[in-house]
Parts: sequence; C-alpha cells; structure tokens
Amino acid sequence: MGVQHCCPRCGESPRAGGRFCDKCGAPVEPPPGPAVGDRFPSVVHLPSGLTDSDLVYLHGYCFVEKGSWQKGSITLESTGAKVQKEALVNTLLLAALASLVNEGCIEIAIVNTGSLLPCNTPVIRGLLPVPYPKGGLEGALVATLQRQYKLNTIDQVMLRLAGWDRQDPWEEIAGRVREHLAEAGYFRKVGNPAVRGLGKLAHASYKYEANPDLVAGSVVEITRVRSTLAEVQARGPHTWERVAWHMERALRACQAKSDDGHDAG
Repeated sequence: MGVQHCCPRCGESPRAGGRFCDKCGAPVEPPPGPAVGDRFPSVVHLPSGLTDSDLVYLHGYCFVEKGSWQKGSITLESTGAKVQKEALVNTLLLAALASLVNEGCIEIAIVNTGSLLPCNTPVIRGLLPVPYPKGGLEGALVATLQRQYKLNTIDQVMLRLAGWDRQDPWEEIAGRVREHLAEAGYFRKVGNPAVRGLGKLAHASYKYEANPDLVAGSVVEITRVRSTLAEVQARGPHTWERVAWHMERALRACQAKSDDGHDAG
C-alpha cells in the first residue's frame, strides 16, 4: 500500500490519484525524494515525538492568516510560508495548553483573585507533578507551574515563559519551538551566510533548515491538532476567550517592560 499524501495547505486527504485538493485547490503531488548527498541523517523520527505546538509551527499556514510586510511576520522554515508572528505564537500557546488539558496534565479555570473587588482571572493548575515527557513548549509550560506555589494566573505564566522583559516575547516563545524541532531532527542549524564579521555578535550566526521528508510526514497530524484545539475550547468557550485575552496582554506587558528598560525579574 502506498503512502497517503495530504494537502500541504489544509491537511485534507485528496481522492486517490488526485493531483489537486478537492477542498482548497492546492497541488498535492507527493514531495520529491531526498536529493543525493542529503545533509540530514537517515534516521526515522516518529511523528509521536512532536507536540501539538510543534505541529502548529511546522504547518502554521493552516492555523493562522498569511503574514504581511505591514505587521510583524515570520517565515516558516518548514514551508517558506509567511504568517503573522503574534497570531502564530498565540496559536502555539493555545494549542499547547489545549493538549495539556486534553492529556490531563493541567486544568484551566476562572478564579476570583480579587481581595476587595471581584476579579475573574484564568488560572492554571498543574495536575501531574512530573515533567511533560515530550518536552517542547508544553514541557516549558509545565515546568513553570512546578516552580511556583501560589496561584498560577495566565499572565504570570506567560511572563515567566517569555522572560519577563523581552523586547520580542513572541520571538522568544517561537524560538523555544524551533529548538525543540531541531532536537527532534525536523530542523537543523546551518551557517548563515548573511551574517558576517561583527554582525555575529548581535545576530545568530546560523539559521534553521527543515528536513522536507519529516515535515511532509507530519501533515497527517494537522487534522488531529485542529480537532483537539476545537474540542477543548468548546468545553468552555468563555474561559478560552479570557485565556487568549490575558495571554496577549501579558506578552505586550513583557514588551513594554523591555521598552522602559525596567527589569521585573
């Protein structure tokens, strides 16, 4: 039996022998095989080694809108697609939280944290006092809970995750996901010819390249990640709206701290 290829744009499975997706019209021809002298090791990495946030990053064009020069955007190493960076990172975080909830690792609830006036705030409770086995962004979120003994509000967790006063907290979080994908073999670091001389002191002297075979093989997981995110959010849509709002507020506050030169750590 041959490998069933999925649409690289929307993740839908085409008809047998079909060259274009019936849903979005994108070409779905099988990706070419590895070139002779491929620099990636011939080691098979199972898709199960990826977290949901990893898959959102690999196939960000299926989860967020196309990026534009007018707003901060990021070019995905896996496909070359350009997407809005803030929207991508927000989706990475929501997907990570949803997967942790679905696996019973954490619980998210709305709690009144006000002492005098009511203040309904989303908080995260860690249910499993052990590290997240797959690591990645999900592992980083669980680790921030294990080091705290008070209520973990979404705002507090996001600030700790991004580093409190980062100039670009969205890039900080996206970078965590890239590093995890590199560890799993989906990306590799290579020398960046665009950065030379003293520029290496201010910019990374490497860039990431994707392993096209592994990326193509992970397309089948897109639908599952979408379903998990939609299913968990449907259990409490108001709660998740508040979570998303507090996430954005916290990351903007992190950026504001950096702009003011104030160290909140």
